[in-house]
Amino acid sequence: MRSAFRAAALTALGTLLAAAPPEAPDLAKERTLFLVNYSHLDTQWRWAYPLVVRRMLRDTLYDNFAIMEQKPEYLFNWTGAGRYQMFEEYYPEEYARLKGYVAKGQWWPSSNAWEECDVNVPSSESLFRQLLVGHRFFKRAFGTESYDFMLPDCFGFPASLPSILAHAGLKGFSTQKLTWGSAVGVPFNVGRWTGPDGNGIVAALNPGAYDARLTEPLGGPAWVARLDANGAKLGIKADMLYNGTGDEGGSPMPESMATVWASMASPGPVRIVMGRADQLFTSITPDQRKALPEYRGDLLLTEHSAGSITSQAFLKRLNRGDELLADAAEKASAAADLLGGCAWPKATLDKAWGLMLRNQFHDILPGTCLPKSYEYAWNDGILAARAFEGALHDGAAAVARGLDTRTGGIPLVVFNPLGIDREDVVEALLPAGLEGDGALEAVDGAGKATPAQRTVGVDGRPRVIFAAKVPAVGFAVYGLRPGKAPAQGLLKAGAGALENGRYRATLDAAGDLASLYDKEVGRELLAAPARLALQEEKPNRWPAWNMDWKDRRNPPRAYVGGAATVRVLEAGPVRVAVEVARETEGSRFVQVYRLAAGGAGSRLEVACAVDWKSSQASLKAAFPLASAAPRATYSWDLGTVERGNNDPKKYEVPTHGWMDLTDPTGAFGVTVLTGAKYGTDKPDDATLRLTLLYTPGVNRDYREQRWQDWGHHAFTYGLAGHAGDWRKGQAPWQALRQDQPLVAFQAPAHPGPLGKRLSLLATSSPQVAIQAIKRAEDGEGFVVRLQELEGRPAKHLVLQGAGAIQGADELDGLERPLRALAPAKGALALDFTPYQVRTVGLRLKAPAQVPAPAGTPLALPYGLQAFTTNDDRASGALDGPFTSLPAEMIGDTVTAGGVTFRMGPLGKGAKNALACDGQVLPLPAGTTRVHLLVAATGGDVKAAFTAGGAAATVTVPDWRGYLGSWDNRVFKGEVPDLTYSVDNDLERIDPAFLREGRPAWWASHHHAKGQDAIYEYGVLYAVSVEVPAGAPALALPKDARVKVFAATATAVDNAGLRPLSPLLPDLARDASFKARFGK
Repeated sequence: MRSAFRAAALTALGTLLAAAPPEAPDLAKERTLFLVNYSHLDTQWRWAYPLVVRRMLRDTLYDNFAIMEQKPEYLFNWTGAGRYQMFEEYYPEEYARLKGYVAKGQWWPSSNAWEECDVNVPSSESLFRQLLVGHRFFKRAFGTESYDFMLPDCFGFPASLPSILAHAGLKGFSTQKLTWGSAVGVPFNVGRWTGPDGNGIVAALNPGAYDARLTEPLGGPAWVARLDANGAKLGIKADMLYNGTGDEGGSPMPESMATVWASMASPGPVRIVMGRADQLFTSITPDQRKALPEYRGDLLLTEHSAGSITSQAFLKRLNRGDELLADAAEKASAAADLLGGCAWPKATLDKAWGLMLRNQFHDILPGTCLPKSYEYAWNDGILAARAFEGALHDGAAAVARGLDTRTGGIPLVVFNPLGIDREDVVEALLPAGLEGDGALEAVDGAGKATPAQRTVGVDGRPRVIFAAKVPAVGFAVYGLRPGKAPAQGLLKAGAGALENGRYRATLDAAGDLASLYDKEVGRELLAAPARLALQEEKPNRWPAWNMDWKDRRNPPRAYVGGAATVRVLEAGPVRVAVEVARETEGSRFVQVYRLAAGGAGSRLEVACAVDWKSSQASLKAAFPLASAAPRATYSWDLGTVERGNNDPKKYEVPTHGWMDLTDPTGAFGVTVLTGAKYGTDKPDDATLRLTLLYTPGVNRDYREQRWQDWGHHAFTYGLAGHAGDWRKGQAPWQALRQDQPLVAFQAPAHPGPLGKRLSLLATSSPQVAIQAIKRAEDGEGFVVRLQELEGRPAKHLVLQGAGAIQGADELDGLERPLRALAPAKGALALDFTPYQVRTVGLRLKAPAQVPAPAGTPLALPYGLQAFTTNDDRASGALDGPFTSLPAEMIGDTVTAGGVTFRMGPLGKGAKNALACDGQVLPLPAGTTRVHLLVAATGGDVKAAFTAGGAAATVTVPDWRGYLGSWDNRVFKGEVPDLTYSVDNDLERIDPAFLREGRPAWWASHHHAKGQDAIYEYGVLYAVSVEVPAGAPALALPKDARVKVFAATATAVDNAGLRPLSPLLPDLARDASFKARFGK
């Protein structure tokens, strides 16, 4: 372990020395202006990916190449490793030329991140991955490492960001966005920005607009005065200046470059350094850094941060779902990899992370793009979710093969991705054999029975729920079987009330939550009914971005009311639920209040379904709380911040997962669990409000945003009381328990060396969270990210694995080694300072071994050219003449479900797919299942594969088309591919959909008529067919629409586990939706 990490460190050091910047000037004495040449490209904004690839990426390459050929001293900075990946995919020859300019020091891959991402909505772990994935791409592709995070355009910056950047080993941060109405102004030109954990970076906060025309000499009186003022205030006579253009890429403007060249050619009082974006930060000495002024806290924009933390609500929900799925998938995959049952699915996870991180771009995720852009973003998010879902299944399946799943009923394996032992309700599809209305029970590994309850999912399918106790990052076996009807216990439900052992909730005649009494604390938590409010919203400019104080200082224009339909949905021994349905201002609102029994009942959850068709409004959940206080606490994942009541500078602010209002005496408080909602406000001492949806009024520009978010929304928020402050109430864990549910799988019954329960990794205290577990990018072992949650020191926290910890190293956030750690007796003891994040590399001993899938590739009689190379794009006939998949984007093998598929030949003119025509594939002896890599043409196809006289029908998805979509606005007439306002009238909203199928490989383009079909995906899917014992062969369907690309026979695999817990959003729409939103 240590040698592997240290070898990686030496490699990194070599790269660092090779790419070191020129000798730094003495900034205390010499006026120095660091000039950063740059061009801003919005990866999607008022245009979508096809235009970006076709014109904007090309212009960025060729415009800068032209300057570099004329001026060898020209140095251009460009960000976003994901955009460089697009260079590689769509412009391979130019990409090779770009590498030459990087090697010569004329083009600098800047900023480390995968995208110029939003930083308000993504989780702290997402931001670590933005940096990790981007950094590794640049290092692998160009051998470069930068030491800054350059984010010129983003709609505010969280207090946690400097801690994240510092933990990643970065030195600096720069942005020009604070001049767009920062709530705290611009704290300094250059200074120290410190995060909640006490660590931070140097920040250049006033480098000028990236698209400003430079006309005044850079050594003129204005710059001399500014640099001298910096010297007096900051201790350094230095500053940064952006020189560029925006927002369509390209190169700095010719007029500005003329000013730059003239300024550099004229000797003067200012030294102009045309350099790397990190050069200012690497030139500041440690002593100079200490003397810089310091700022702590958020850097939010008063108006421009406000609407963008709620706009495009479904994409934000999809992003949060992807974050949680990625976490679960990696933890399950790490357990499987440790046991040997399924190798770490690196290719799948890397590609899925790339899609999710691309969706976090600072116009896409904030919700300010052209409607067409969201078709691509929804599809990318759903494709990532499918990939994470598959990896989660494979990891859980491999672990389940090592568990003893023999029970007195139908075996279920329940997975807990969180780093704490927990008791929570698990919801699962009802397994076959338990139909009817009889009582059910779940039996744990020790034979203890607990009640199970029948219910119905939002999709109308029968479900079962029960309270499961599952260890940290762990698995537990349960058996589901018929049982005796239990006593109701402490759960009660009626048309106007529901109750469990902890809370008594009462609804008023209007259907609002009028009372929530906390029995444990002995207090009423509400000061008045909690209501849904419609707040008037018509910002003067920038509708999807902004909310204005002129609107916010007014009371709501309406509350959700009307005749309330109230009914009891659940009244069982596991959970009670009461549904309230109402209509107001053209929208329909359904809220389901639910309470669970036992340890799962520590919060009141409110599951909402809204058909939203209201205009010029935000929808807010208002909570008038009994714990009134002038300041509330908000979460940034890494740390918390306290904020006061609304004022003209701050009246819509972000939070992650929860916010809390604790009584000034500290006696009690209430935590609002915010789910995948991020916008909040605090109108007065007693009231917290959560912004659920946002459809702004518009003026001249961006007129299509008056219909944004019209459609069906499903989301959950909650309330939890506590004695003491939020720490005693374990607010972070309450939020995570609501948002990251337990996951159930149905397993075959078998013995296993792991027993009935397994915990991959656990801490000795809930004060520290296990934020991530993954394979190390370099070397062997696993990387674990840990986070102190309470803002207090944690001493001698013990980290314990399923097997002994045999080696450990302290790493930074980019997985670079810092120091060796010393495990003792198979465990690792660590200390934490307040809010500290620590990343450690671990080598774990496996507690047992699980056999890996064993597969035999089957020879296929290929007759179709489905993959073509770039120089042979006019060939291929996958779906009619001249259509094919890009051979450069696939390797010799593809792995899915732990099974390796051997691809056909990929050379020019090679045949590499077959059209099904009843071909018979001989099978090796002992085959129990055949796995196939397939796709259909002409639409999804149900196809029958036959072995041993038994036919298995599977759905083969089409190789083209979106995997899914949210409710999509359709406009009358044509919408330009670049426009700052869609003035077309809205014709209808097409309902959302979600296609079935497991993607095993994909490329973001295919070949059509000799060209790249830009951002038109080609996808291959993994399916499997169970083979009866002794079957000698598998007969393929007699349907030429079904294409097979590879097949593998297995005797041991991970296909025996059936997922029971829905992990993706339900996108089915009923007739009432179509009536409300159709023509």
